[in-house]
Amino acid sequence: MDAAKAAKKIAGQFANFRPDNATIFLEGLGELLEEYPLGLVEECASPVRGVALATQFLSLKSVKDWCDARMQHYQTLAAYQPPTLPPPEPEPDYSSERRESMLKRLQNLMHGLVNRPDDKAYKRPIGRFEKAGDKWNRRLGPDVPSAPIAEAAE
Repeated sequence: MDAAKAAKKIAGQFANFRPDNATIFLEGLGELLEEYPLGLVEECASPVRGVALATQFLSLKSVKDWCDARMQHYQTLAAYQPPTLPPPEPEPDYSSERRESMLKRLQNLMHGLVNRPDDKAYKRPIGRFEKAGDKWNRRLGPDVPSAPIAEAAE
């Protein structure tokens, strides 16, 4: 979209726009918009984000003020430098004795979780419509016989 088309689009968004000489005004608006980057001109002409939402009456000054404010906004964004983060802390250097003791503690913890003494008498809860000897039932306790795998495949 060039500046002349943008000027016509902006002028069309104002219901109260009735200048004495519309051609001269639109040419001036086009010249004004040529001083700004194309992306900013397209944003200015947008009915969703443009100058028509920010001002009630169309004038060259209101368009220039809007464009200058947006340009300042984009220049501020472009100049932004994020703060530098501090360097990460180094990994702690544990001695070999400490590593061995930590490994033993972890192994004991895992052993205690896997081989719990109360797991010997595990019985899977049987649901409302299940029977203890169903072929598909695999996690039965030791006192309930389970069906062979060959029968389950049938």
